[in-house]
Amino acid sequence: MTLAGAFGPLAAGLILSFFDFKILFLVTGFLLFLSAVPTLFLVTEAGHSEHRFKKIYTEYIFNPKLWKLNLAFIGAGIDGIIFDIFWPILLFLVLKNFVQLGGLVSFSMVLSALIMVWVGRILESRKAMFLRKASVFLNSALYFFRIVAVSPGSLFAIDVFDRLNGKVYGTAFLAESYDKAKLMHESDFIIYRETMTHLANILAMILAFAVILSFENWKLVFVLPALGSLLVFLLYI
Repeated sequence: MTLAGAFGPLAAGLILSFFDFKILFLVTGFLLFLSAVPTLFLVTEAGHSEHRFKKIYTEYIFNPKLWKLNLAFIGAGIDGIIFDIFWPILLFLVLKNFVQLGGLVSFSMVLSALIMVWVGRILESRKAMFLRKASVFLNSALYFFRIVAVSPGSLFAIDVFDRLNGKVYGTAFLAESYDKAKLMHESDFIIYRETMTHLANILAMILAFAVILSFENWKLVFVLPALGSLLVFLLYI
């Protein structure tokens, strides 16, 4: 699925170059509709556990014993939302070409998809914990490089390294989260994790606007996910 989706950015860039956003939205909407059709026939609804938000708040969010997890999930939320919004903006401002932008992202995604099997193997090896921790610091460092990057070549290198490291960083985060969930009420834990990351999304946008209004260099917003990424390290200690 990742490999197939990797061609989406390039296709979007080509559509924007020859047509406009209206056509892109129509094509995207049509593809989303087609992808949803199988769910009408293949998805079955199983029984659900009962969830009480009061319990999730008292036993997870406001539990002082889980302060490391709270900060780790907040860090992940800040990292994710800033990356999703501001990294594409920086790429376009430097490249100024939709086809080049789409091609760059597609190439990086194909390359990272091809190493997924290798990532799965190393995360099951004895060196897994070291690599998980190392990926956090590399992810953080790449954000500081984004602040000073000014050429297409530097952005290309950052994007490739980020997506390669991101497979370890992201997969390790999910794996560690589910390992923690197994020790608690699994579905409640997932709701807790998503609540924390979404609250962090809101916090990140408030901080991002504050940075943009306070400094001439808007790229300083990347300091936020750099620090947020370091908080994810708490998940592994």
